[in-house]
Amino acid sequence: MVNSVVDDEPKPKAAVNNCCPSTPAEKEAVFSPQWYHCVYPRKPATRSDPVMMKLLAQVKELSEAEFEGENCLEKISGRSPWKLSILASGGQLCAFIVYKFVNDRRAFSVGKLAVPKTMRGRGLGTFVMKWVKESCKANPNVDIVTLSSLPAAIKLYKKIGFKKIYTITQSDPDEELVEGQVYMEMNWGKSIGRRSIISAHMATAVLPQECPRESLVRYDPPQDVGEAPEPPVNPEEDELKFLGIEASDPDKAIADAIAAQLTESAELPPMDSKPSTEDVLHILLPPREWAENGRHILQIQSEEGKDEAEHKLQELREKRRTLATKLAELERRCEAIERREAERNNIDERKRKEEIDFLKHQGQHLQTFLEGLE
Repeated sequence: MVNSVVDDEPKPKAAVNNCCPSTPAEKEAVFSPQWYHCVYPRKPATRSDPVMMKLLAQVKELSEAEFEGENCLEKISGRSPWKLSILASGGQLCAFIVYKFVNDRRAFSVGKLAVPKTMRGRGLGTFVMKWVKESCKANPNVDIVTLSSLPAAIKLYKKIGFKKIYTITQSDPDEELVEGQVYMEMNWGKSIGRRSIISAHMATAVLPQECPRESLVRYDPPQDVGEAPEPPVNPEEDELKFLGIEASDPDKAIADAIAAQLTESAELPPMDSKPSTEDVLHILLPPREWAENGRHILQIQSEEGKDEAEHKLQELREKRRTLATKLAELERRCEAIERREAERNNIDERKRKEEIDFLKHQGQHLQTFLEGLE
C-alpha cells in the first residue's frame, strides 16, 4: 500500500460538508464535491464522457507527481481487484483513492490516496477516510482497514483511529508496500481486554483436572481466579439455563431465540472500543485453564517475547519475498533456456533438411549420369 498523501492537520473552516458560511469569501470557498465510485478508465462509457476523461487525466497527473512517476490507472481494470473512486467538484479533482477488499484477511486495503495541493487544508483527506469507515461499516465482511503511510501522515491516521503495526523494510509492489513507510491498521472488532477474557473464562462449565502440557507459547504465571465450577449433571438443562430459556420444547425455544437474535439490528462499537494488537493476540492464543485442588487456574499468553515473535515474523516475510524473487529469476532463466533450445532444434532441423535435400539432388544427378553412360 503506497502512502496516502493527505494533510496532517486539515483546517475546519472549509470542511467538505455544506456548512453555513459567514463571509462572502467563505461562500465562494464552499463547494459540494461528488463521489464517482468504481471508475474503470478502459470502459467505453468512461472514454465517451469528457468530464470523466478530464478527471482521469488529473488523477494520472497527480499520481505520477505524488508516487514517483507511477500511474495508478494502469492497474485499474475489470480483472484487477483494485478499484478507483474519485471525489470531484464539477471538472475539478478533489481527491482519489485506490483500494481493494482482501477476503482472506477480511480487510479493506487502501493502496493510494491523494489530494491535489490546491485542495489541501479543506479536510478532504479526513472526508475520504470517513467514506472508508462508512463503507466498512456497511460491509459485514470487513474487520480491518490497512494502509502504509509516510511518517508525516502518521499523526493524522492515529487521530482517525489507525494504529502503527511495523515499519516496512522491503517493498512489495503487489501489496503496494513501500520501503521506509509505516504499515498501519484500524480494527472494527469489539475490544475485549485482559479482564474481560478472565471474566469470560470464569463462566466455563467444565475444566480439565490437570495442567495442560507445555508448549512453545509463553504464558504469564498461573492465576487463581476463584473456585472451580462443578461439572454439570445435565448439560442440556444447564445450557438452556445459561441462555435464559425456559420451555417444554427446548429445540423450538433455542430456534426462536436464535431467530430473535438474527432479526435484531446490531451497531458497530465506537472507535474507542476497537481491539488492540494485544486483544487479537489473546483471541488467537486463548488462555490455558484447568482445575487444581478445587480452584480455577488461568494462564494468559505472556507479552514477553512479543517483539521477538514480530521480528521473526518480519524475517519470514522477507525470506518469502526473497524466495519469490529467486523463483521468478529461475523461471525467467528456464524460459530463456527453453527459447534457446527451441531455436537450436529449429536450426538443427533445418540443417538436416538441407543435407537430405542435397543428398537427394546428388543422387538424382548421379542417376542421370549413369543412365547417360549406358
